[in-house]
Amino acid sequence: MYRKTQCAIFNSIKKTSKQQFLRNYSNYSGEINVGEEVMLAINSRKPVVALESTIITHGMPFPDNAKCALEVERIVRAQGAVPATIGILGGKVKVGLSEKEIERLAESKNAVKVSRRDFGHAISNKKDGGTTVAGTLIVAEKVNIPIFATGGIGGVHREAEATFDISADLVELGRNPTAVISSGVKSILDIPKTLEYLETQGVLVTSFGNSTQFPAFYSRLSGCSSPYSVKDAVEAANLLKSHLDMNLGSGLLIAVPIPEEYAINEEEIETAIKAALNDASEKGIKGKLITPFLLERIAVITRGRSLIANVALIKNNARVAADIAVQYNKLIYDSKSESDGFADNGRQVNDSKGPVIVGGSVVDCCATLKSSELVVDGRTQEAKFRISAGGVGRNICEALEKLGTIPTFISAVGDDDRGDFLLSSIGKKSRLYVPKLKNQRTSQFIVVLDNNGECKLLLGDGDIHKLITPKMVLDAEKIIKESPLIVFDGNLSRETVSTLLHLAEKHNIPGE
Repeated sequence: MYRKTQCAIFNSIKKTSKQQFLRNYSNYSGEINVGEEVMLAINSRKPVVALESTIITHGMPFPDNAKCALEVERIVRAQGAVPATIGILGGKVKVGLSEKEIERLAESKNAVKVSRRDFGHAISNKKDGGTTVAGTLIVAEKVNIPIFATGGIGGVHREAEATFDISADLVELGRNPTAVISSGVKSILDIPKTLEYLETQGVLVTSFGNSTQFPAFYSRLSGCSSPYSVKDAVEAANLLKSHLDMNLGSGLLIAVPIPEEYAINEEEIETAIKAALNDASEKGIKGKLITPFLLERIAVITRGRSLIANVALIKNNARVAADIAVQYNKLIYDSKSESDGFADNGRQVNDSKGPVIVGGSVVDCCATLKSSELVVDGRTQEAKFRISAGGVGRNICEALEKLGTIPTFISAVGDDDRGDFLLSSIGKKSRLYVPKLKNQRTSQFIVVLDNNGECKLLLGDGDIHKLITPKMVLDAEKIIKESPLIVFDGNLSRETVSTLLHLAEKHNIPGE
């Protein structure tokens, strides 16, 4: 019987392509657009590495910037992770730029630098922009990417005691629980003061390798030490997991020394930096223009060696970040079984390969007025009440069982009497993956009808449906892949719908 239902549903769905579905479900919030590859990677529990874009718009000349950005993405993929370059195009924040979009930013002469304060301006004026370390941190945290690779972060500028020029990168590291993999801070900055400021912000700083020496971007030594060190990606991943498990709200800085063959002698680079700083002072260059000016001048003074070093350290950081992402992913997911987090609610598990239903479970309270008019002024109005089990997903599950099939139902209810009522309302043959969540309210809707049966008022509490997450769906993949049909309702988030579509494609559901 459900085969007829299957055909009817998918004949209508085929009018819209899967790609269109994914585009429709690609916005995490407001103006953030997540590319299909990155969306599927996040929802499929693949390791992802965030990448910034000011290095494209303001860090290197064209075409070196485009070549470097694309090569960095290739390195991330080669290590088994998915790159997510973040930037702004036409006022839209994009996570996962395409090759053409990277080239567009690389060639742009009007792209702006975007940190926290600049998002509103860039978006409202439909600008192209490169996100700084601070800006990239904000976006990466919003779309749940915990690992981010860059060249070097901003910091406390030299003579900041007079200018108060302190990069927003440091503040955002204290606000966002993300691991930033970089070659320390840029050599043009005051490194001792930067490390002090990071400590004040609660940022965990660790060097990568066998030494606690804190690197200085172009050179491997800065004369400063990190509080800690991790010898490899496995240790770094364990550190990241422990830090995030504490829900501290602050980030980590994992400082990776530049490969030795590309490092520039500390005295040589310091001489170049001082000369560039003098040039900037004479020209009155300051604020957000100072860093790109200094990098360009240092490249000239070092006859291009600093640019070669810059490219080398960025590529190396991307490789290290991808390795950490892969190891972190193993820690989070590989130790868990596919059915982790689910209970069968005391029912006997059967082997029938019926359809999978994912959606809402709701207690419906229907009040039918004895009068024809609803008066909203605080008075008591006589009515008849009826309480029933509802929710689109739950209703479909109940109907399919009554039609003779044995469906699997994925939903969520609270650990309360209403949740028990909903679970008991479904036939005993259905397989339920419906966790009873503590400290959560089972969804409930109240509908008020007049004496002619016309709806006059509808009140609803469906917040618990936000907890039907991509992880819940992925934890049931073993069941889903055996199903001939997936049905979901409109109570689900975009991310959960995208995950279901990905699994349907992966396991060829419903087949040809």
